[in-house]
Amino acid sequence: MKKKLLMVVSFFLAFSFFPVSLLQHEHEGRIRLGQTKAESFTPVTTGVKNETNQENKELATRLDTYVKKQLAMDNFHGTVLVASGDTILLKRGYGYADGKKKIPNAPNQKFAIGSLTKAFTAMAILQLHEQHLLDINQPIERFFPDYPFAKEVTIHHLLTHSSGLPRNRGSKEYEELTLLYPPGTGQNYSNEGYILLGKIIEQVSGMSYGDYITTHIFKPLHMDDSGFDLSRRRVLNKASGHKKIQGVWVALGMDYGSRFSSGGLYSTVEDLYKWDRALYTGKLVSEPLRKRMFTPQMKEYGYGWHIQKEADRIIAEHGGYVLGYSAEIVRDMTSKSVVILLSNHGDTGMKEMAETMLEMVEEAKQTSPEKGAEKKPIL
Repeated sequence: MKKKLLMVVSFFLAFSFFPVSLLQHEHEGRIRLGQTKAESFTPVTTGVKNETNQENKELATRLDTYVKKQLAMDNFHGTVLVASGDTILLKRGYGYADGKKKIPNAPNQKFAIGSLTKAFTAMAILQLHEQHLLDINQPIERFFPDYPFAKEVTIHHLLTHSSGLPRNRGSKEYEELTLLYPPGTGQNYSNEGYILLGKIIEQVSGMSYGDYITTHIFKPLHMDDSGFDLSRRRVLNKASGHKKIQGVWVALGMDYGSRFSSGGLYSTVEDLYKWDRALYTGKLVSEPLRKRMFTPQMKEYGYGWHIQKEADRIIAEHGGYVLGYSAEIVRDMTSKSVVILLSNHGDTGMKEMAETMLEMVEEAKQTSPEKGAEKKPIL
């Protein structure tokens, strides 16, 4: 009798717990996909602070409303992260990661980031320079002795797009290229220059470009959802790239790894925020080299970043585009605010949108009683 009673009680307890755990798991899954609770109306922090003051809530609501208007006008589909220092004000997905399957975009969705890759390539070069494995001021002849321009072009020229190389070489081999102008006398945005930087990274490190970036940048920063070549099948939670064809957004794909070190990486807004925070610290490279990265050269381009000096502010910005995807990051290096936009609808330019959102954050700071409060880096 006792044994029978014990079996009944055990069954009752198991039955009572099972649906609750199932419902909890299902609820967590919905939030992870971005289908329910929006993370935009309560500021979400990195764990260093837990600021949920009314001003941040109101700013988050204004930012969210602005992005929804862009979505309604078909100007933006993707994920957004806006932060003021250590405090994340808005982190949310908009539209669909997969329009056909109606999978909504979420903050952990992976996107090809196009030319945002260039800043990571530049950081890798600076790391190798700091280890005395190369010298950014030396000609690239050491690495490419057969290239006709190798004695004239330095690594610095490649980093700043002042090498004279064309934007894209088309079907020509590097041995067949002639420079558009003498190195250092002009500036022409060149994907080819950054592809050569990737080859230099591989020669010096003995690692593939993707492995180097993962080992020496992504892993130290715990950028666990970032990597090389979104087109690989084993990449999970990736947003499908779309292009507007005859007025209709069509999902498509390509070999994103072919963009190599000029545009072959993928990431999430959450990981790119970790990257943003790390750039204020010595986690990856020393302060003198970080300063050099953000020193504007010709046409206000540093190493992998467009640099704008406005009054007492320094803005670092870069956009990215590959077929089906657009990306934009704007960093106010004075106030340490940042706007990160990743889109899987690749015909949409987002620089103006990001700059507008950054100004919304800065204007809110001007009226905040905590104006000028210093925030500590999280890394």
